[in-house]
Amino acid sequence: FMLDAGYMYVPFSHNALQAGPTLLPIDYGAYTFSQSAPTQGVNGRDAGFQARGYLGHDHLEYRLGAFQGHRNSGSTNPLRVTGRAQFNVLQADKNFFYGGTSLGAKKVLSFGGAFDHQEDFNAYDGDIFFDHPLGPGAITSQFNYNRFDGGETLTTLAKQDDMLVEAGYYVTALKLTPWLQWQHRDFADTDSGDETRTGV
Repeated sequence: FMLDAGYMYVPFSHNALQAGPTLLPIDYGAYTFSQSAPTQGVNGRDAGFQARGYLGHDHLEYRLGAFQGHRNSGSTNPLRVTGRAQFNVLQADKNFFYGGTSLGAKKVLSFGGAFDHQEDFNAYDGDIFFDHPLGPGAITSQFNYNRFDGGETLTTLAKQDDMLVEAGYYVTALKLTPWLQWQHRDFADTDSGDETRTGV
């Protein structure tokens, strides 16, 4: 059991909690922190605290926190509450920041889910992460699905479904990792503003 406090990443998607230096592509997903600016955070960070721990021989990780979130002029808003659970099938990634590619050093398969809530604002996440030696190298891949709905609390955050898919293969002999990333944002009830981004 651990208790973290400060201005930190809120527990949400796997991609949002990754350590920057281990990202497979050159940056986080374009929509990974869609709720950050409307909640008055910066790149997924907010001021608050969280409880974090591991159960079942480290197969189940939990994170549950309360954060400042969006403040109106009178600062009467309730706290922002977030939570995440992750099931680790193989090795557990027990750091504050999740690792990305380990270049074949680890065997990780995880399934995660999360929520983010403040008044009428709700967001949900489902994700899968896989990092494992394979043949003459190692494969790293992940899928993140996020539903954001700012409601009447965060009127600048339109209801939307965001997806991120990425995969790469590390060739040990060449010390080279080709990768592909696909991202999509789908606004509810309209095609205006929908986006698809691809990176290689």
